[in-house]
Amino acid sequence: MPNSKESVGTITIQLGSDIDHTSIEYYIEEIERVDKFIAKFNTIYSGSTSNLRHQKKLYLSNKARAKQKLTSGGMVNLEGLVHGKNIDRTRWIILVEGAADVGRLSQLGYQNTLEVGGARLDDRALAFARTKEKIIAFMDGDEEGIDNLRRLRNTIKIDEPLLADKGIEVENLPLNRIREILEPASKKMSRELL
Repeated sequence: MPNSKESVGTITIQLGSDIDHTSIEYYIEEIERVDKFIAKFNTIYSGSTSNLRHQKKLYLSNKARAKQKLTSGGMVNLEGLVHGKNIDRTRWIILVEGAADVGRLSQLGYQNTLEVGGARLDDRALAFARTKEKIIAFMDGDEEGIDNLRRLRNTIKIDEPLLADKGIEVENLPLNRIREILEPASKKMSRELL
């Protein structure tokens, strides 16, 4: 029985169709919130269950490949928190919502980034951020991003609060737009910490 802060749904996946069941199931697992409520899903398979074992193997293989993508390209996944590879060597940090945002910023050379785990605001990420002298928070421009920024500011000291363009997630911003938003704040951090 869900409590008042949970959203529970049932998803039926039809086996034997041309749909990539494994990707659907993986993305369903990644959904953590529906609106402001914790999301929980029950997966039901219908159709030929002889295909189920094969589909589960594909799912696990795809999940492993997805994790490998997250840990390549200048990112390190340490104890479940994805962050840039220079995070320990800098005096300031950029907090972003998720792993894809860390990857996007690493394309521009920002290696001092840390995901906060989306709406759940991971306690380990917040504890690590508190060890830094300065903190930039760069959240998505949607309602959840605005809410996450507000909650972050109520939890830790944010020196530079930044939002992506209205309605757009950081991971979907063009690289030049990310640079336009982040560059003034990152230059300010570098000057202040000389």
